Amino acid sequence: MNRSTRYLLYLLSAALIIISLFFRYEGLRFISFDVINFVFPWYEYVQQYGLWEALRHDFLNYNYSLAYLYFIALASETSSFLNRGSYHKLFGFLFDVLGALIIYKIVFHKYKDIAISLLAGTIFFTLPTVILNSSYWGQADNIYTVFLLCCTYMVLKNRPIWAAVAWGAAFSFKLQAVFLLPFLLFCILIRKVKWWHLLFSAFTFLIIMAPAVIVGRPFLEIFNPYFGQATKSPSWVYNGPSVYALILSWLPENSPDIVVLPAVGLIILAWVIYSARHYDQGDDDYILGVSFISVALTAYLMPHMHERYFFPADAFSLAFAFYVPNLFVLPIFFQISSYMVYRNYLYYDFERRMDEIRIFWAAFINLISVVVLLGWQFYYRRKRKTKLKAPVPVNHE
Repeated sequence: MNRSTRYLLYLLSAALIIISLFFRYEGLRFISFDVINFVFPWYEYVQQYGLWEALRHDFLNYNYSLAYLYFIALASETSSFLNRGSYHKLFGFLFDVLGALIIYKIVFHKYKDIAISLLAGTIFFTLPTVILNSSYWGQADNIYTVFLLCCTYMVLKNRPIWAAVAWGAAFSFKLQAVFLLPFLLFCILIRKVKWWHLLFSAFTFLIIMAPAVIVGRPFLEIFNPYFGQATKSPSWVYNGPSVYALILSWLPENSPDIVVLPAVGLIILAWVIYSARHYDQGDDDYILGVSFISVALTAYLMPHMHERYFFPADAFSLAFAFYVPNLFVLPIFFQISSYMVYRNYLYYDFERRMDEIRIFWAAFINLISVVVLLGWQFYYRRKRKTKLKAPVPVNHE
């Protein structure tokens, strides 16, 4: 890369940061239904009783992990100099920065080039759904997603214990960290991670939950949010662009999880075994591709998906696109589909009649993306195998 191209990438990165900061500032004015109905009452409760007293009580009237409560308490300390609509978005901004840093590190691992890696990080920081999720909606999906990205990065760097720690931290914040479990099983099968390394995931989870138990919270209650999320409702989709949105009119009213979940599990297990059998040592493109497919395919096949559960796929798609530039269309597809369903919720009162139409087309776009990903995996292995079998040219001099 020549000097002028490098400077151009630096200027582009700086421009993207300025643009993203502008839209984040604009997002501070937006107050979502979730914030009014859930987040504001949580902050008020913590401010009234204090963190340690609040940890003893089951006041989170939604299935959020207790780890998120720590951030609520810390952010509430800024209420003296930030307005009520801003301080709950403070940690969202922080983890957007951390997410950009991890994307930078993942791309730098491949190219060893600061300019390209910086561009990747700033593009992540400017992605529409990243800005909407944290700065407009005030959600925290970037928190567990950052740890999932970190887990994948540690696998690429051959640091399995730290990968397990990162996944444990992700799970501490959100049940949807299980979307990366197929990838971890793949890593165990190819011996990048040993099964006992996952004990560090359990240790990390327990350490993060320890303050709640120390102040008097019953130990088993720390798992209540996870059971609550898993059993919350029988509907097939909740504004999530999953496969069931394509055939919703043909399905029974409620999802028979006792049949659907084992079937999905078997499909994903078969894919994991296939992926492990076709892995070649040291193939980082393939490893990142499997991690991307893991979060995308699992979210797409699971019932009861919300729109925000595809946030990890949005993030992983960008990192993957820098590893496999020919498929740079994938993050665009995921941004379009996620934006369509985000809009359904954020402006729900104004466009109710468009909900099902948007969900259908968003699910269709995701179907194309998943098929393209699986096609890449199949032909990538065949192409690599052909290269390995190709005869080496003989020098007759």
